[in-house]
Amino acid sequence: MKRAISCLFFCFMIINLFAYELGSETYDRYTIFDPDARALGLTYPVSWLQPGAFLFQHDFEDSSYTYARWDQLFMVDQAIKGYNLSSDIVVKYIPYSFPQRWGVGLEFIDYKGSTKRNDVVIHYKHNKGSIEYFRTENTQSVTLGTGTTDHMITSNGLQFDYQASPEIRILGGINYNLIDQQDAISRNYDTFHEFAEIRFTLKKPFILYGKFEYRHFWNDGQQSNFMVFRPGARYQSPKMVAHLAFRISPKRIFPIAQIIYRPKPFFIEAYAKVRTPRIILKQQGHQYVGVKTGLKYKKKKHYLHAEIDTYYDFVRKVMPDSVIINDFYGIKAHGEYRFITSLMEFYGRASYNRTFNELLGYYHPELSTITGGAVFHAKLADGKLLLDGDINAQYIIHDNPENVRFDPSTLTYTLQEAGDYVGDWKINMRLKARVQTFSIALEVSTPLKANKDLYYYLYEGIYTSSDFEFGNTFYTGLYIEWCWWK
Repeated sequence: MKRAISCLFFCFMIINLFAYELGSETYDRYTIFDPDARALGLTYPVSWLQPGAFLFQHDFEDSSYTYARWDQLFMVDQAIKGYNLSSDIVVKYIPYSFPQRWGVGLEFIDYKGSTKRNDVVIHYKHNKGSIEYFRTENTQSVTLGTGTTDHMITSNGLQFDYQASPEIRILGGINYNLIDQQDAISRNYDTFHEFAEIRFTLKKPFILYGKFEYRHFWNDGQQSNFMVFRPGARYQSPKMVAHLAFRISPKRIFPIAQIIYRPKPFFIEAYAKVRTPRIILKQQGHQYVGVKTGLKYKKKKHYLHAEIDTYYDFVRKVMPDSVIINDFYGIKAHGEYRFITSLMEFYGRASYNRTFNELLGYYHPELSTITGGAVFHAKLADGKLLLDGDINAQYIIHDNPENVRFDPSTLTYTLQEAGDYVGDWKINMRLKARVQTFSIALEVSTPLKANKDLYYYLYEGIYTSSDFEFGNTFYTGLYIEWCWWK
């Protein structure tokens, strides 16, 4: 029986990198304020309002599961000409309690100068259902060239799932966010959200459902309610998905439709959906339509995945004597190819994301990221030592930071004036060695630019915006893991 007793990560050293959001994968420019990562109806990233996704993942197959992680960070601070020690501790525990299951996950984070937060997730599961509670209490500081803005957030959430019968499933939940923002002016952005949903399965491919949602927003004395009922039907088979629903509110009715046809390896999708506003007190929901197509192909030595999504948003603001049209449109695309051998994988991937004539809150400065690299695997010492490595180069294309303005009160970007795109190079490497249940990994990431001295790499790097004091600089980290099974 498998028993995961402990895992330890430590000595993750970062040189002068203010971690605007947690995790080394978020150190890319413009990452955390991407509109697609925003919470519903807010400009805040979802990850600021909820614990990390890892705490919500539950593996109840083990009779007992324990996980622990510790990241120790070393950060050079140019402002004080010194250094800070920071830490991130994660603990998960799922005890033996069959046929019931329950688990708890905790995370304690103290990143000097940017983030302090405590997270907890408690999950209980029985034969017919489950209930889950989470709480996040954190302070997110965004350091700007003109000062620091603190976003102090407390979030609570409770969700349940109950299978009343083979045909009927009932879901529901309540979320409550208390947000205080402080810089030169103090602000409050508090939200309350509850929902209830019932699903009825006619036969295996057919599902009928109805979902009711209620949201309430407070914004410095202003209030707004958001009430929606969504009845719908869904059909799903190996080659076809069809979905038809309506979003019904006291003032508007929006149709929702989706049809997907997927003869392998290709697929094509046409849809009509509703986009909830980013800033709930200043914008209204609106209809948008789009077409998405792509392919996914995998053989022994070749892997290919590509998608392209084009969309058009219909935005109408009705005035007493006129109708203001603010339509916008955009395109998203990504692709990846891998050539696979027993010891090596060579890969290339690229992404593209652009919105044109967008409303406030939908603009994002990054245009494209192109990555090329290789992964290798090796067995040494008669297979007792396993080595894995990944080295890649990235080229990041974006609007010129001199033409971009960032608003810390709404966490939104605006393009002040059009100009030529600029590009930045970045090199990333990861080397991991494992002996039985012990593993150690080294991570290195650095910007790359000709004719630059050490000061550039340690203190300048890739700027996220002309308003940010620090950008994406050099960092290195050491990762250690120890587990055993019984």
